[in-house]
Amino acid sequence: MDSDFYITMFSILSPIWFGIFALFFFLIGLRGILTKRPFLVSNRWILAILFVSLIPGILLPIFLPGAAPFIIKWLNPVMFTVLLVMMCFVLRGYVAYAVTDTSFRDALLASLQKLELTQVATFIQIAALYSLR
Repeated sequence: MDSDFYITMFSILSPIWFGIFALFFFLIGLRGILTKRPFLVSNRWILAILFVSLIPGILLPIFLPGAAPFIIKWLNPVMFTVLLVMMCFVLRGYVAYAVTDTSFRDALLASLQKLELTQVATFIQIAALYSLR
């Protein structure tokens, strides 16, 4: 494949990828505004979108052969692959959206009292008093 094909495909697909990424976060924000309730989103969704957006950088040396030295040619795909592997370890769990500090603290204190962990709850209340100063 020639370089013009790759550049054309990249210029067509990049706005689509960025649009999907923007739509994902727009829908998260819209859900937070409309429901006015906290909710959780798995970080695996963010990892999937990140993976799709980094595919062109990983496949660059395959579709765009050139006279660049070997190490320069493969540096970009190696860096993106290492980034994706690192993100697999970092992006575990969930992200809470539409959560304020007071609602999170109140929910945490209520659940600690329900579990009868009053010493931990007292420590959190003392820490909350010092953070207000």
